[in-house]
Amino acid sequence: MASRLSTIVVGSTLTLWLIWVILLYIGFHPHQLDLYAQHPYAGEIVGLSVLLAGLGFFSHQRLKKKRKGWDLYLRGWHLIAISLVIGFFIILRFWIGIDLPDVTPGPAFFFYFANSIWYLLLLLGLGVGLMAIGRIIIRPWKEAPTSPLIAIALGLMVLGFISTLLGLFGLLYGPILAIILLAAIVLERQSALELIKSWIWEKHKWRQYHWWQLPVAGIGLFFVGVYWVGGIKAFATGYDGSLLYANLAQLVGQTNSLPGAYQAFGWSVVMSWGKLLFGSPTVNILLSHAMYLPALALAYSFIRRWLKSSYALLAVVLILTLPMMSFQTMVDEKIIHKHSHFGHLI
Repeated sequence: MASRLSTIVVGSTLTLWLIWVILLYIGFHPHQLDLYAQHPYAGEIVGLSVLLAGLGFFSHQRLKKKRKGWDLYLRGWHLIAISLVIGFFIILRFWIGIDLPDVTPGPAFFFYFANSIWYLLLLLGLGVGLMAIGRIIIRPWKEAPTSPLIAIALGLMVLGFISTLLGLFGLLYGPILAIILLAAIVLERQSALELIKSWIWEKHKWRQYHWWQLPVAGIGLFFVGVYWVGGIKAFATGYDGSLLYANLAQLVGQTNSLPGAYQAFGWSVVMSWGKLLFGSPTVNILLSHAMYLPALALAYSFIRRWLKSSYALLAVVLILTLPMMSFQTMVDEKIIHKHSHFGHLI
């Protein structure tokens, strides 16, 4: 009884909070109502709604036969593939909408997926290295946390601090960082291999208790696909990003030291790893935008302490769909997601 009451209270609070956020957003952005009235992608939104309704109906029919829930088995690469396909559909629809000339879908499809997989592999390699550093740090603890997300956050802080020290002496070079990361991976090779297998290849059972779980997950993957397309950029587009964070990251990568600045720029040192390690300003920017994924993953793991997996997923997807999240993951290169990640760690 107490558990059901707490679920109802939390669910009602989340619903009221979402309504309040929407009202505030419309109040400060009344021009958005005109966009909704004449939306350029109204047909796609209707199609997506029909697809999500179909998923909900399919799950509802399965739950009629299995009242205790039914299991769906997924691998990490399934979710990645779905998100990338959604991203390409968004790009293709945009091209059609603006009648972009001289664009052949076939080669565009190939280059989009090739570039996306390449950047994902770079981020995965960096994440595994950071996890290995974090494991080395927490291994002596008597009750060491087992979550790789916590290890990644610790590794990011440690390597960020080391990078800052190296930058102070003009020694912030990519090969030095690569040696540190590779050494940590070698020392924690078993954990690194297990992490890659768990994230990419291993089957994970997802129990369906409610008809709306699949549609909610579909909405989440749709936004992840949108954010991935918006996050891959050759240069910063946001005011704070172009003026401060991404600008300083590029300067750090070019000078291998910390340039003069009027405020702390620790996150720009971390963003510079894209340029230092991979020679890619795009990875600099992705390190800023893509941090919402580990931040929300940590949030999900903490919410699971109080809510069932289905309601924890709903809470995370609600956050994922907020206009603020869209702005931070596609428009401006800020430090907000990193604050969220470390705040959950603390």
